[in-house]
Amino acid sequence: MKKKAGLEIALQERIKELNCLYEIDRMAEHHHDSMRKFLKNLVEFIPLSWRYADIACACIVFQKENFKSKYFKWTQWRQSSNIIVHDELMGNVTIVYLKKQPAADEGPFLKEERTLLEAIAQRIGEIFDRITTQKELRENNRQLLLERKALQETNAALRIVLSNIEDEKKRIYENF
Repeated sequence: MKKKAGLEIALQERIKELNCLYEIDRMAEHHHDSMRKFLKNLVEFIPLSWRYADIACACIVFQKENFKSKYFKWTQWRQSSNIIVHDELMGNVTIVYLKKQPAADEGPFLKEERTLLEAIAQRIGEIFDRITTQKELRENNRQLLLERKALQETNAALRIVLSNIEDEKKRIYENF
């Protein structure tokens, strides 16, 4: 009976972890144009996926900006993972417990929570890359539209000049 209860608890933890990853993708779609808004929402959500969610808090440091969940404070019970984008360290994501908890795989944390934390950090980097790329693409499209309009105006002016030259040629030919 104890084994079955342990399996149910483990299964519930894996379900929380999967839900966390799904929610990150949902948040990324919702905040597709603002990394700040995405991280502000994410930092509040992440602790819910940890084993002791009622005493878990999160901090995300990204591009020298700090995002902290409600009641966050640094404690000795923490785990962190770096956020890397194109081989460049962009920040980190940290989970802390506000109170001491029983020892597990990594202090009070499960090995699956380490895996989840690393997946979250990787996902943050990927989302940043996507948001940045989309902004660059929008800017490039805007520039191309401006250049296209300028070329169209130049072409129209050239047509007028060419038409005037042709008219002038005809007049010269008729006068000759």
